[in-house]
Amino acid sequence: MKKALLICFLFIFSIANSQNLTIKQLLSLKGVFISEVYNDLTKKGWKFCSEDNKKNGGQTTYLYTEKNGNYYFLTLSYPEDYHINNIRLQFLNSEKCKLYLNQIKALGFKKKSSLKEKNNITKIFENSKTIIKFVSENKKREYEHEFFYFIYIVGK
Repeated sequence: MKKALLICFLFIFSIANSQNLTIKQLLSLKGVFISEVYNDLTKKGWKFCSEDNKKNGGQTTYLYTEKNGNYYFLTLSYPEDYHINNIRLQFLNSEKCKLYLNQIKALGFKKKSSLKEKNNITKIFENSKTIIKFVSENKKREYEHEFFYFIYIVGK
């Protein structure tokens, strides 16, 4: 019994110490001026990765790497006024996938549709202001399958 509790505790601890942004925190980035997020993200261990600016907007990408090697890419897109309007999170961690889906539901987002095409499963959730598209992509490698997960957050 003690061994089972210890394993459960270690599992929860490892997930809690993984990528440190919740769906609620990701949603709070919408509308924020792009230069204001750098300090908050770097304090949480995110590293600036790349920026692509054009005269009608652009996007900035950050990278977060866990101690176990899992990595996450966060891409923030913005129009010419530099206020974030689209968010994309890419990751491989299937445990985090389940946590994010539960957070989306707990925040009152309703599932509007679910699509399966080729190697992708897409679930679309929305509330009165925001659409969240959750994509599970099965990439077939030579001898194995690897799942990539994407969360897209956009305004209505």
